[in-house]
Amino acid sequence: MKYSFDLNDKNVEYALVQLASKLDVDICRGLLASYVTAKSKNERLELVFDTGSLYELLLIYTLLEYAPDNEHVKNTLLTFPIGDISRRQLNAFNEQTSLDIQRNIQSLLILANKIGLGVFVSDGLATWGRTSGFCNDDRFNLLVEKYSSLLPLPNWHWNLSVAKWCVESALKLDGDLVELGVFKGHTTAFVAEYVDFSKYAKNWYLYDTFAGIPVEDMNNESWIETNRLSYGDTYSYEEVADRFKSYPNIHVIQGRVPDVFRDHPPPPRIAFLHVDLNSAKAEVAALDYLFASIVAGGIVLFDDYGWAVCDEQHQAIDTWAKQRSLSVLELPTGQGLLVVISQKNGDDYLNA
Repeated sequence: MKYSFDLNDKNVEYALVQLASKLDVDICRGLLASYVTAKSKNERLELVFDTGSLYELLLIYTLLEYAPDNEHVKNTLLTFPIGDISRRQLNAFNEQTSLDIQRNIQSLLILANKIGLGVFVSDGLATWGRTSGFCNDDRFNLLVEKYSSLLPLPNWHWNLSVAKWCVESALKLDGDLVELGVFKGHTTAFVAEYVDFSKYAKNWYLYDTFAGIPVEDMNNESWIETNRLSYGDTYSYEEVADRFKSYPNIHVIQGRVPDVFRDHPPPPRIAFLHVDLNSAKAEVAALDYLFASIVAGGIVLFDDYGWAVCDEQHQAIDTWAKQRSLSVLELPTGQGLLVVISQKNGDDYLNA
């Protein structure tokens, strides 16, 4: 069946970008190439799918979700079979393929950016018509590819771009860097190599249990299975320590936060604090312990602040911040950002 789309309809455009992230590599490349061509010429996008195929089901399903007023939805809604079985098929199809697919479409996204469209798709984030400056940074993209296997999420460019900015800003301040929740060391490995961290007279302290989230720190029971699948026997202290052995100023420390601070104290002055403990309890305890050590201009980056699945952390951090007349900026990437402008005696704060 033939479909025609007006790309001036932002809902349709968003639906098509979402669709691209769910298709197998060859079809995804074809869709994105057609999209780039049509958009650059200000023409309608013409697509053809086999009637009744899983791809056509996925197209209608995506349009139903993001562009329910589209003419194709209105014309096919009464006759097109979208029931529980079809939805389960589509969800299974998406889960099975999206990670590999999204990692393989980056070259076309960069091509789209070079002609001024700025198309980008990642987990929970799709953008278009944006500068996406990292697409033109060859070193950035080379290192993204180098470390992509360490993180089970696709196209983490925007998140890494934010972390890189935070570290580059922190390197100008009088203080060290701290990461709470390291996993395989993906973010630190990427940023440390990008900025050539070994040449700086600063230290970077990485704290993690390297065994997953302690049971007593889990947000709720739903994290038990996630914890087992994501962290159980999937990484180790030895693996991560070895990853940073070439950096004499990066210290990998095993232990539960904040208890580990008793035997392995954090630095007295902190310029950058990256919080990714997947635990509201642990993150608030860590903030209580470390916040007074953050220097003026220092940056706190919360990895999970804006993700719905981590709402307990969002609520706990907001409560903690409001008690100190602070506020955290929620970013479209799912991260949260807090910049400390000044501190007096550890209890009088200004922030941005």
